[in-house]
This record gives sequence, structure tokens and C-alpha cells, in this order.
Amino acid sequence: MNRALTVLLALAVVASVRADFWSSVKDVGSDVGDFFENTFTNFKSLFADDQSMLEKNIDKLKGLLQTIKEQMDKLLPLASDTQKEAMNKVNGWYNDISAFKDKVVRDGEKGFAENKATWEDKVKTMFEDDHLQSLVALVNSSGNLFAPMLTIVCSVGVALYLNR
Repeated sequence: MNRALTVLLALAVVASVRADFWSSVKDVGSDVGDFFENTFTNFKSLFADDQSMLEKNIDKLKGLLQTIKEQMDKLLPLASDTQKEAMNKVNGWYNDISAFKDKVVRDGEKGFAENKATWEDKVKTMFEDDHLQSLVALVNSSGNLFAPMLTIVCSVGVALYLNR
């Protein structure tokens, strides 16, 4: 009986990861969670056509990285080896992106062309070479189990309770 309850508790925790994660991302910025959950298709979704969009996209990525840092303990048990490697780079990415944002703001429009090219290289490297894309996939895929897992947990929990 104790073993079954332990399994149920573990399933409930796993089932709640994505909902908790995206609500945390949404707390960071009004459209950050919506962007990575619904609009983001690949790293090119973060490319910018102007200074304002570049600054907004940097903030979106910073929001995602900040939330991954805060939710690391919940994501690690669900992560593959590749995703764990990517998680180990999140702090460095966050610091790099923060410093880059300061440079972009300081340079303004006159430095846009150079900063745009640098940003595109950074984003491509982070998402493709360093596997940040796999973390977005982890978060998105873990949530697809939320409702079915919660239903199973509740059903089994009630059955166990009634059969005591």
C-alpha cells in the first residue's frame, strides 16, 4: 500500500511540472510563456528585424532561462542526458545574454546590424549546438501528460482508498 501511494505521489509531481513551469514563465514576462509554448518553432523565431524587436527577444530568452534556473529541480528528473548537459549551461547563457542585452541597449540603433548578426549566432549556437532546443521540447512534452496523468492519479488514489 505504501509503495502504491509513493508511486501516485511521484506521478502527481511529474504531472504538475509543465503547468507550474509555464505559469512561472508567464510571471516573468507577459508574453514569454505564450511565446515559447505557442509561437516558438525554432531559434529563428527569436531573430529580429529592428532594435525594439531585438531587445524584446533578448528579454524573452532571458525570461525563459531565468525560469529554467528556478525550475531546475523539477525538470532534472525528467531530463535526458543531453537535456541535463544543456541545463548545466543555463547559468552561463543567462549571464552572457544579460551582458549582451546591456551592450545592445548601449549601442542602440547605430549598432543594430552588428548586434543582430551576433544575436543570431548566439541563438543558433545555444539552441542547436548546445541543445537549448531540447529543453524547450522537454518543457512542452512534459505538459502533454498533465491531464491524463492527473486523471490516472486521482482514479487510482480513489480506488486504493476505497479498497483499504
